[in-house]
Amino acid sequence: MKLAFGKTTSVPSRPKSPPFIKIKLAATFTALTFYLILTAHAAEPQVLRGHVPKAAKRQQPIGNADAAMQLDLAIGLPLRNTNELHALLQQIYQPGNTNFRHYLTSDQFTEKFSPTPQDYESVINFATTHGMTVTGTHSNRAMVGVRGAVSDIEKAFHVKLRLYQHPTQPRKFFAPDSEPSVELDTPLAAISGLNNFNIPHPLIRHDLISPSAKVRPMTGSGSSGSYQGGDFRAAYLPGVTNMGSGQSIGLFELDGFKATDISTYNTEASLPTFTPTKVLIDGFNGSASEADGDDEVALDIDMAHAMAPKAAVVVYEGQPVALSSSQNTSPATTKVVNDILNRMATDDTSLQLSCSWGFDINATTIQIFEQYAAQGQSFFLACGDSGAFAGAVDEPADDPFITVVGGTELTTTGPGGSWVSETTWNSGSSVNGIAATGGGISLVYPIPAWQQGISMSANLGSSTMRNVPDVALTAYNVWIVANGQGGAVGGTSVAAPLWAGVTALVNEQGAATGNSPIGFANPALYAIGKSAQNSASYHDITTGNNTWSGSRSKFFAVTGFDLCTGWGTPAGTNLIQALLSPPAESLEVTPSLGFTAFGPVGGPFNITSQIYTLTNAGASSFNWSLVNTSSWLTVSPVSGTLNPSGPPAVVTVSLNSAATNSLIQSFDANIVFNNLTDGTSQNLEFDLLVGNGGFETGDFTDWTLSGSTDDNFILGSDDTDIDGTEAVTGVNDWLLVHSGLYGALLGQPTSAASLSQTLPTVPGQSYNLSFWLTSVQYKGTTTPNQFSATWNGNTLVAMTNVGTFAWTNYQFTVTATGASTTLQFSDRNDPSGFGLDDISVQPITTTFESAAQNADAIDFTWSAFSGLEYQVQYTDSLSPANWIDLGTPVTATNNTVSASDNVIPTSQRFYRIVLVPQ
Repeated sequence: MKLAFGKTTSVPSRPKSPPFIKIKLAATFTALTFYLILTAHAAEPQVLRGHVPKAAKRQQPIGNADAAMQLDLAIGLPLRNTNELHALLQQIYQPGNTNFRHYLTSDQFTEKFSPTPQDYESVINFATTHGMTVTGTHSNRAMVGVRGAVSDIEKAFHVKLRLYQHPTQPRKFFAPDSEPSVELDTPLAAISGLNNFNIPHPLIRHDLISPSAKVRPMTGSGSSGSYQGGDFRAAYLPGVTNMGSGQSIGLFELDGFKATDISTYNTEASLPTFTPTKVLIDGFNGSASEADGDDEVALDIDMAHAMAPKAAVVVYEGQPVALSSSQNTSPATTKVVNDILNRMATDDTSLQLSCSWGFDINATTIQIFEQYAAQGQSFFLACGDSGAFAGAVDEPADDPFITVVGGTELTTTGPGGSWVSETTWNSGSSVNGIAATGGGISLVYPIPAWQQGISMSANLGSSTMRNVPDVALTAYNVWIVANGQGGAVGGTSVAAPLWAGVTALVNEQGAATGNSPIGFANPALYAIGKSAQNSASYHDITTGNNTWSGSRSKFFAVTGFDLCTGWGTPAGTNLIQALLSPPAESLEVTPSLGFTAFGPVGGPFNITSQIYTLTNAGASSFNWSLVNTSSWLTVSPVSGTLNPSGPPAVVTVSLNSAATNSLIQSFDANIVFNNLTDGTSQNLEFDLLVGNGGFETGDFTDWTLSGSTDDNFILGSDDTDIDGTEAVTGVNDWLLVHSGLYGALLGQPTSAASLSQTLPTVPGQSYNLSFWLTSVQYKGTTTPNQFSATWNGNTLVAMTNVGTFAWTNYQFTVTATGASTTLQFSDRNDPSGFGLDDISVQPITTTFESAAQNADAIDFTWSAFSGLEYQVQYTDSLSPANWIDLGTPVTATNNTVSASDNVIPTSQRFYRIVLVPQ
């Protein structure tokens, strides 16, 4: 198979189908009609999942769709040879591989992986024999565009299209009442446009800048210090002379734009004059709607042009969206979304693509993203502007084949000035809701290989699932011109096209130096982030957060990768060079993930050990070592030497006695494998879940449920729906989860119930009991209710008829009186519910970690429990001991506490730490 090394950057006009094709197809349909009727009943019915919105499942329809109404759909077909495709994609993005950055052309992709012409023809025949008209075909045979009456569509797919009241918008939506099925031997992937529950929407934010807003960076060259034009290149790419020549930036849009807006912006921002190229989709005429949609288009064009002033900008435009209170039959459903995205793939003329819109996806969309990667196209998506995702990440922002872009607030030295600092963009509440950069953990996609090897402990990310965003750029106080007027806007809509512009500069440099385009950017972006080139290539954003009222603990910017701004923002020529020649990891660790062990107190655990193989994929020998941050893992060996063709090192990671001696607790630890020669490292995270205190098994394993069990204790997955409606018993799922993926809903029984666990304890031993509790409201009221927690029958907390309250941590110092102790939570909450999560029971042991004398004092540190009070005491003699308090009690704010004795004893002095009773 011949692999393409480069691509053309011109934008050819799309050839029109000659008239005879339509006539020939019509004749074919007539000839095949009788045959299809005979064979349709012999085909095994296919059921296509994912077409019924959750909101439609949870409410009664208010009517039926008009049987005569015409709908536009796209019938998608699955790719062929997907295992081979995924293997090729791995090779394409692996430095040192013979296929590294050897991309396919669109024609090559179609020949190898697209549906066959015979399968494509069979889908066309299926549509026409069921009363639908073919409205469009695609050169990669990924979809067949069809139009048909509701009545014919219902018969073809064995559904009934119902009307429902949208739960959050003043309009109706249509959706099937069951998943579609077809009697067709040819496999199908998805049917786009079969519901219009989620209508695509622009992510531009107009509501961020106001005279009353708190003080923000205002150092740009635009009006009132906003950023425009050359400000972005001066801040992020100082000294870069590339302008994007020979490159093309493709923009996904669902509206048109006014040429006068673009020319006015170029004049105001002192940018070269240019004319964007329009590619109109599905018969759209390209006119601007004079709403948020065409503002988004203008913003995207302005940002791409500002970062790469000599690059071509190709605007792929589909029909704009107009929400109304009536039944909405706009073609801007997943059908038109996929039509635009697929055209960007089959045109194959823009190496860098950008999208700043939110929309639904399906199996067809996912395939298109894979085609981009195979063809060497970089796709940048705005992460969203509503803060940390409290539950599921809004699709498609967690897709593993696109680069997701977060937002920052930029400060420069002044107009056209250099970079000074950045923080995470979080404007807090606005007139249109939360305004902060998105970020979160996918509930769908496992963590990709290129995202593995990063410590997720400090950033609260996941070591097993996809984390977003990947990178960031400025998203606040940016000047544009739209509908004849200038104004400051913001949001991650700004950041995505700016990153596409940066990539155009990188690919321009690559073309000049004989390098292939960078293609799907994430493998290179993460290889740089995990290497010694990190600090020189990125501005690491370590301040700020994207928290909000529905997600108070997630997420915060930290050193290195985080779920606010990813790796950070571009830092000039260093990043350009690193992207063209990304570092290769010589140290390979297999498997590439740590393990999660879970089991009851005392064991047994589902996994007790794992063998890891270390190999040298480079050309030179190197020494390696590892760091183990856990007291409950034993690792051996911990260092060695690896030769390129020599034997691998075998490392065994095992649970030790500390795991079996633990009570209810969730632990995480990191083992860091270091290449001591090139300074790179790979991090594997390990988790130990004892006693299921966080309910992360997804059920009540290790707990005893008694009393009323009907709908009383229900596990809530951290999975909020995009419509905001409930997924569990009237309550948004994510409200019931304090951390992780699961939490317990305690409520709605007919009588009181309890959840208990009996623990092995040591008589006289003190323990720290901690749990998190929230009270949520359903259907307008919370009372009557009751909740209690008891330790060996002794009541620790009891509440009755309480209102709503946010997640609250309860901590108690409790003492065991026997060899076993029962911890019990009791509840009744008829109309609403309590959320319970992150329960832990740990023995309280205080251990000095260090004691040192300096010239003026003696300094101590000791292990502690956050939230507990400790008193340092001293005595000059142990016979008899007369303990004296040293200062006032110290409240621990983390797991280590420090104190000092500012009096240097003349002879001797003894010290101890005691726990202050609660």
